[in-house]
Amino acid sequence: MIVELREQGGFAGFDDRVAVYSDGCARVTPRQGRAIRRCLNGTELRKLRRELARLRLGRSQRQPPGADLIKYTLIYKHRRVSRYTLPPTWKPVVRRLERLMHR
Repeated sequence: MIVELREQGGFAGFDDRVAVYSDGCARVTPRQGRAIRRCLNGTELRKLRRELARLRLGRSQRQPPGADLIKYTLIYKHRRVSRYTLPPTWKPVVRRLERLMHR
């Protein structure tokens, strides 16, 4: 596995997951439904790898007060970090994985 994104929370109580593997294909698991296999083309995979090279995971963030929060968890290079606000280096990775998730 290259990278995994998990999004949890919100009033809808969603729990979506996408894991991208070295062959460029991903396993997308939405809260409601079965896992789906989707593949990145060569250009998309190269862009994802470039974005991952710039990624700085940092530390997990404590849950801030409030409701309807979305928790983003990235697993990359054997590290798991969760955030409620996206740092700048996370945004391109999360957006690309979200597009793959919602294709």
